[in-house]
Amino acid sequence: MTTKPPDVTVEVSHGRPRLALRRPTDGGTTALPDADDAGPLNDPVTGRFTDPKAAARRRWLKRRAEGVATLDPARCVSWLSPYVKDGGAYGAELLARFNDPALARLVGATADAHTVFRGLLALGAAGDPKALVEARAWLREHRACLRELSVLAGLVAEHGSNDDPDPWETPR
Repeated sequence: MTTKPPDVTVEVSHGRPRLALRRPTDGGTTALPDADDAGPLNDPVTGRFTDPKAAARRRWLKRRAEGVATLDPARCVSWLSPYVKDGGAYGAELLARFNDPALARLVGATADAHTVFRGLLALGAAGDPKALVEARAWLREHRACLRELSVLAGLVAEHGSNDDPDPWETPR
């Protein structure tokens, strides 16, 4: 395919003659790539550049890991909102099951790990292999939190909740 040379015309601008180069509109020129197609991320198999959106989403999800299950799904980014919605429901279910206030933060950490795992798994399914590796690590984190939560809930059930004030808090 051959392209036509640009049209050269003389225009007057601010009282001075200037050369103006105009591209021909015959469709012979190649289109510029979209902004979504640009970005430096290498494919692990071929070494060629691939889509950068997955890496940015993965970095954002890791930065926002703490408290991600408490985000509002309606105001969250669109690709993450179903996982945030499921994570909030999962956290509410865990809070109903383990209703001791001492376990509330661990319940939140468990729900966050579950939400981040599901989000990274979705990015991995969309073609980001690094997200699958990180999703596996977050699954291990989720299982560890859940195991710790179960053990602590068993100890609380066995020994009861200690509602007695601590010795340093009681007046003499």
